[in-house]
Amino acid sequence: IDSNHGSGVEVLNQDAVVTMEDVQITRTQPGDNGAGIFAIGLDIGTGTSVNVVRGLVDQNYGFGVVLHEDGALTMEDSAISHTQPMPGSGDRGWGLANLLTPKATAQLTRVLIAHNHVLGVSWGGEGSVLQMGDVAIIHTQPRQSNSFGGIGLFLEADPMGVHDEGVSVAFARGLIAHSHSAGIIAINRGCTLTMEDLTVQDTQPAQHDSSGGIGIMVLKGAHGTLLRGVVARNRTFGVLVGAGSSQTFPDSRLTMEDVVIEGTLPQLSDMTLGRGLTVQDGASVEFARGLVQSNHEAGIYVLTPGTRADLQDITVR
Repeated sequence: IDSNHGSGVEVLNQDAVVTMEDVQITRTQPGDNGAGIFAIGLDIGTGTSVNVVRGLVDQNYGFGVVLHEDGALTMEDSAISHTQPMPGSGDRGWGLANLLTPKATAQLTRVLIAHNHVLGVSWGGEGSVLQMGDVAIIHTQPRQSNSFGGIGLFLEADPMGVHDEGVSVAFARGLIAHSHSAGIIAINRGCTLTMEDLTVQDTQPAQHDSSGGIGIMVLKGAHGTLLRGVVARNRTFGVLVGAGSSQTFPDSRLTMEDVVIEGTLPQLSDMTLGRGLTVQDGASVEFARGLVQSNHEAGIYVLTPGTRADLQDITVR
């Protein structure tokens, strides 16, 4: 399915179920109105379900894969890659997204998400669930128009939502590498991020001002868990837990067990910082059985009143 306009594959009828095997969806172009109409490689409509086995979603403009409200995706042994920004505006170029719509579900197994722009994976929306196993998110590039973004995994709850169900991502046996600005961001109350056997490494600074390059950020009331992880060779902060602003968010929380945080480099813009783990703004961290080594400015840095770090069996060197 190649060189179509608007959508490569669009599933519209509610309760429709589509299964695709050994399929390529490539080079989908913007709609007839040009740069203002986003193209989507695989568009999963409201209430529909799509199963992809051995698929390639590559070189589409705007979005690789999009889910709408109550849409469901199962993807195995596949790749979402080289999604291009829109001509003219240079906007989007995201790999996988649900655009903050509620109750979307996706399960990815043995999937490569590579060389997309701005956001490799963007997930949000009340009651939406993303599960990933044996997934690599690599080489996410910044926006071409202003060099912003390049984040591997971006998890966001609606800051004005009631969060009865929240939004969750479970990521097991994964790699996030060579992102820009940040490898992972989980932001706002209602976000739950569970990570197991995960490596986040080699995050590059933002291209527009050489700031950041942070491995993992848990901000503004989000909750995270990292079990058996490696956070290596990132910049500015290996792991940052806090508000991300001048406000305090005592709900921000991260639990880590059997984790290595190492080799955090200073921020390229001014050669300051380079901290392994930073906890601030009233956030809390529980960290057991960890190694924090070879970071530039500090191994573990805890600041601002009300912030808590419970550390057990930690080596800092």
